[in-house]
Amino acid sequence: MSFTESIRSGTDSFFFKAVLFAVVVSFAVWGTGNDGPSVSVVAEVNGQRITDTEYQREMRFELRRQRSTLTDEQEQALGNQVVDRLIAQEVLLQEAMRLGIEVADEEILRALQADPSFSDNDGDFSKEIYENTLRHNGLSRSRWESKLRKNLMISRMEEFAKLTV
Repeated sequence: MSFTESIRSGTDSFFFKAVLFAVVVSFAVWGTGNDGPSVSVVAEVNGQRITDTEYQREMRFELRRQRSTLTDEQEQALGNQVVDRLIAQEVLLQEAMRLGIEVADEEILRALQADPSFSDNDGDFSKEIYENTLRHNGLSRSRWESKLRKNLMISRMEEFAKLTV
């Protein structure tokens, strides 16, 4: 019997099947050692990371808002402003959380209903427009409302800071 034939005949054994099963299970449970794509960190505030994904999202928003073509130098300056703003927002958010500032679900609902971008022709809140807008921007309701909650907390901290100056 040749070497390859002896290997093939061994694949029918219980021992071989058990070893193969163990290898498959270990890869399924623990993976191949690759944690997926690495997340690039733009800044860190008290251990909280601001990722490149967040930065890119904000940068795209700002570039759309500018509605003009920027030079490389202007785009670099805008990028620096975006990073500075993300850092400042994170500092305010952390301080709001430390102080126990919360935003109730009813406040989120009022803010959504007051947002003119979600209003129909009569100026009334439209759930359909709201959901279509989120879908168009690739956002879930929970993600959008979480961001809105954070923005409201940050606004409260900014108001608080103005009162204490």
